[in-house]
Amino acid sequence: MRFYKIISIILAVVISMSGCSAIGQPLGEKNTPVPTVIEGYTAKGVGSAKTLEGSCFIVNVFLSDDSSKWSDEDKHGALVYLENALEFLMAQADRYGKMLSFSFTDEDASANIKVSGELPNDSEGMNKLFSMMEESGMSIKRLEEKCGLENMLELYDNVFFLIFVNKQGRSYSLMYDSQYSDCEEFFSERSVLFYNTDRNYKYCANAAVYAHEILHLFGAADMYQGSKHEDMGSIYEKDIMNKTPFDMTDVSIEAFTAFCVGLADTRAGEAK
Repeated sequence: MRFYKIISIILAVVISMSGCSAIGQPLGEKNTPVPTVIEGYTAKGVGSAKTLEGSCFIVNVFLSDDSSKWSDEDKHGALVYLENALEFLMAQADRYGKMLSFSFTDEDASANIKVSGELPNDSEGMNKLFSMMEESGMSIKRLEEKCGLENMLELYDNVFFLIFVNKQGRSYSLMYDSQYSDCEEFFSERSVLFYNTDRNYKYCANAAVYAHEILHLFGAADMYQGSKHEDMGSIYEKDIMNKTPFDMTDVSIEAFTAFCVGLADTRAGEAK
């Protein structure tokens, strides 16, 4: 049984390819909560994606450039990956006794934005990517206004953006982090998710990659070799923050990640 719903009406935002038209409520003044840093690992209850429980609303954005466009088939493929990722997250939340549900914009209600030039394909180019969006007339701040972020946060426990790019690239996430001077710019937490189907490509997209990136928005840390918390990866080998296989039965949310995203109160939290 699925606990999330696909928004098939214009509920949050509809934007033309030129970025000229949209429906939404304007934002009022925003009160940013004070971060609660827990043992130096995570900050819970901050930003627009606080803890991985309750109701979540996702604003999907399909971003195109001069060489990459979105067909209906490709959009459907990306949303299938997303659906599978959300199913996984809900099942994992249930293991820890937490209720979790998702609503998200479908192909018709999602934002479609065309930028000029070539979009960068990794996190090193994130500033360029968001600058290109702004130059197109649809910056993140503009998206916040058009979808009525503040109003949405009154209706849902968590709200975040997923920006899909239809080309090969390494997906990444931008979460609220009080340690950075520009944290206010990232109150609306977001992931940039690349879509491709070449399984021989090192960073080929799949549902596990999308779930991994969404978990970052809620405070999860990387555990793979070479990351800051690779020591945790050696302990929790099956954790989805350690690896992102095509077969999601090979991964789960283990105790450390559960603690980071709010599914468990301590790092020794137990699942069913």
